[in-house]
Amino acid sequence: MANATLVSSPPSDVDRLSSADTDEHENLNSSPGGSSPFDRQRHITSSRVEATRFEHYLFFMFLNSFVIVQCCFLYLRLISENSTHEDQIAALSKCIKKVCDIGRETRHYDNTSVYLIGHSAGGHLCSLIALRPEVLDDVGVELTCLKGVVAISAVLHVEKLNTRALRPLCLHPTFGKDPDVWSSACPMSNLQNKVTSQLPHFLVITAEKDWHLHQEAAMFAEELGGWDVLRERVVFPRTTHLSIICHFDRECKVLNTSVASLCF
Repeated sequence: MANATLVSSPPSDVDRLSSADTDEHENLNSSPGGSSPFDRQRHITSSRVEATRFEHYLFFMFLNSFVIVQCCFLYLRLISENSTHEDQIAALSKCIKKVCDIGRETRHYDNTSVYLIGHSAGGHLCSLIALRPEVLDDVGVELTCLKGVVAISAVLHVEKLNTRALRPLCLHPTFGKDPDVWSSACPMSNLQNKVTSQLPHFLVITAEKDWHLHQEAAMFAEELGGWDVLRERVVFPRTTHLSIICHFDRECKVLNTSVASLCF
């Protein structure tokens, strides 16, 4: 009986190349986590879909909030009594009168050193009442009682809103359709035609991102300088129209101060 011996020959170059190709293919289709490139791509796609859904949700919530707020404003406008810009000026003058009376009666503060601080429309009203001494005279308050006005991102040049786009949105609802009323409600116009030589100090602060207010703030400050009024103009860095007042006392690293510190 013959013994058969099985002798294996060494792998050829073709076999080695085929084995290397197989190993490389397996490595490409595997990862340390055990997932294939297809699984990773599917995970990335799923993450992008979720992010897109979240962005759509935020946008939907923003639109809903905007519509609700505008509806509330419309409802309040419909049920409220008609009031004019002059009514607001008169109401503010009565508030100043009350502050002066309380200071004089209690002596808790100097009633002849009143400072007015207003933001946005409030800054517009504070600036305007300081430039119209007859309004204070009507309630028995002298203009000299006002020592300073701080206008924060205020609309100081109302007549610049007289454009085709802004006229129906800003001028007509707030000031009516009479151009004479626009001029009367414009701090810049009142300053250019001022009837008194005594004006309080002015601090004009503008948020950095209120680009549409920078030019009129600069013009207003320059006009104040022409009347030898002590004034200062500051553009507060890294702020918007809302954040400048929401973070009233937050110190700015660029200026090493806060809006509140500038005011006081």
